[in-house]
Amino acid sequence: MKKIQQILQSFSFEEANQVLTFQDIYNMKSGDIESKFSITLKKLVVLLIGLSLPTLMLIRYLGVSGNLPTSNLSRGIAIVFSILVICELLYFYFNDRCEYSKNYRYHTFIYIVGKNIFILMIGGAIGTDDGNYLWHIIPILIYIFSALYLYSRVEKNLVLETINNLFTKKYKISKLLSITFRISGIVMIVGVVIVQFYRLNKFWIRTVDFSKNTDFSFLTGDFSWILAIPFLLLIALIPTYLCFDASSYVKKALLDQYPEEFRKVYNFTKEEWYGE
Repeated sequence: MKKIQQILQSFSFEEANQVLTFQDIYNMKSGDIESKFSITLKKLVVLLIGLSLPTLMLIRYLGVSGNLPTSNLSRGIAIVFSILVICELLYFYFNDRCEYSKNYRYHTFIYIVGKNIFILMIGGAIGTDDGNYLWHIIPILIYIFSALYLYSRVEKNLVLETINNLFTKKYKISKLLSITFRISGIVMIVGVVIVQFYRLNKFWIRTVDFSKNTDFSFLTGDFSWILAIPFLLLIALIPTYLCFDASSYVKKALLDQYPEEFRKVYNFTKEEWYGE
């Protein structure tokens, strides 16, 4: 995101003021005033949800039983991985600085938790190992690092697209990443439809034996990973599709550049603005 920061820093306060409205600032600061629960309480609930998976993963591999196929290497990787996720979530939870972006940081925290959950759903199995490192640990590590890289690239692409729209610029964006991002939305919708279809029709689907006339042998072994990783990466983008707001990201960055100027324009006190 270094290039994005350089681009955003090139905009003057006058340009930022043209795209940032009072409603934008109010939404980043307070959000829905009719909500029954405070942002602090909602953020705590999200933290507890986010910590549940890596904590269970940590407990599982610290107290691993004899019936779980594992090795010291894979177990060690899983323990370090879960600790890193827990530390990351705690860092972003307590990194709560200015009052003027409190609601924005709450929604950003939801996005961070969502990404970690989707990565852990696959990456959590990294501690199980039957001795074949090549076809177990390595594919999971490829998935984790590919997902993190894809998140970064897609977010950057969406932000550049937003900058082009807000400021009438012509920064180059990747059409492939834009298509990939939209496909992840389609995958999510199709997944919801399939789940609902199964729920409504499971009484007869369970009675059908698909193994008699269908050969799924090509989906086993090494070839299964070749098919699985791209599909899993599309699924991993679902949190970005649902939770990442590129427009809010750009406006928050502009607000961080000129906090005092915007405070004076909209007559907020320092206590209201900074929480001092």
